[in-house]
Amino acid sequence: VRPHLVGLGDGGATGNSLPGKVTEVQWRGATHRLYVSVDGHRVMADVRELRTPPAPGDTVTVHFAPEDAVLVPAGLTGGGDHHG
Repeated sequence: VRPHLVGLGDGGATGNSLPGKVTEVQWRGATHRLYVSVDGHRVMADVRELRTPPAPGDTVTVHFAPEDAVLVPAGLTGGGDHHG
């Protein structure tokens, strides 16, 4: 899921809410990029600039719409177009 498609909170009816722990917060002008550890996986969320962003170590819930997710098979490295 691309970072700009991940939001904070339970997401309402999307059904794809995941609890995690904030590992890093970056201010990027109009947005904050949050790095969240969800079951050992790094999830990035670009959210509108927050007046009081969460701090590293805080527990948050992230969400996304099912149609915004792409499942990548295990072992795929994305290293270009390999044939053979």
